[in-house]
This record gives sequence, structure tokens and C-alpha cells, in this order.
Amino acid sequence: MIAPPVHRFRARDGLEPAYRELGEGTPVVLLHGFTSSGEAWLRSGLAEQLAERGFRVLLPDFRGHGASPQPDDPARCPPDVLVDDGLALVERLGLTGYALGGYSLGARVALRMVVRGARPARILLGGQGLAAMQRGGAGGPLHRVLTALIEGRAVGTVRRRDRALDPPPRR
Repeated sequence: MIAPPVHRFRARDGLEPAYRELGEGTPVVLLHGFTSSGEAWLRSGLAEQLAERGFRVLLPDFRGHGASPQPDDPARCPPDVLVDDGLALVERLGLTGYALGGYSLGARVALRMVVRGARPARILLGGQGLAAMQRGGAGGPLHRVLTALIEGRAVGTVRRRDRALDPPPRR
């Protein structure tokens, strides 16, 4: 499948996060996990399956992820900013009767969106579980990222040697 083009929407603070869109019909917004991007839903095949079944699939990239801007100023990343961005996407696109899905960090953002007033017709939340967290041992990419966050260090570039942070492949 050819990757759909990247579009932009204006967030409440003026930043312009990226999103991809494919298919037509009832909107489905899928939020990715930490250090991933909306492309994870394309790689897994889920986005294409939904589009083939008559859904309009929207795949935003959180700020600092994928094709979205990566602000250098910490003030551009206040608490709940990813939720603000998600709410802005729904508002800017005029979505009604949509489904909202989130994986890992995306599940947390989706849940906070509902707490803050989003009204999807359906919501699906998922995570990776302890086995995926332990994959790769102490030197694995997820362990390095979480350790850096706990220690208050810059995360730096995370090399994707494995796909532990992506949604599980379709079966």
C-alpha cells in the first residue's frame, strides 16, 4: 500500500501537527503509542482493513512524533497538550459519530480526551502488557527511554531495532 499524504491541522497553540487519512465513511481516529507515529497503524495493516470496510481512518502524529513538529521549547509541551491536539483535530475536521482508538500512550490520550469533553460514538483502548515491556532486557529501547525519563535526562534518538512499541501485527 502507498502511504497516504500528510495533512496538517492547526492546534490550539498554533502548532501544525500532521495526520494521514484514508478511506471514506464513518470516521475512526487512531492514536499511536509512545515514540511511534500514525504510520504504525499502516504497517500493521489495520488502517487499510478499516478503510476497505467503509471507514474514514485518521492517523495523527503526536507533536514530537512522526511528521509532526518537534518543539524545542518545553513550554510548547505542557501537561495535556496531546489531549488538546486530539480535541483540536476532532473540532477542526468537524467529526461527529466517530470512533476513537488508542494504543499505549494513545490510549491514555484517548481516555483524557473523553474526560475533557470528546464524545466519540465508540472508544477502544489497548496497551502492550508486561511481556512487551520486558522484551529486549535492560538494554532494550523501551527500557532506555523509560530510564531516561525517570532520571530526567533527554531521551535522544530511539533507534527502532524492534517493533515492541507498535501495535501487534494483524493475525
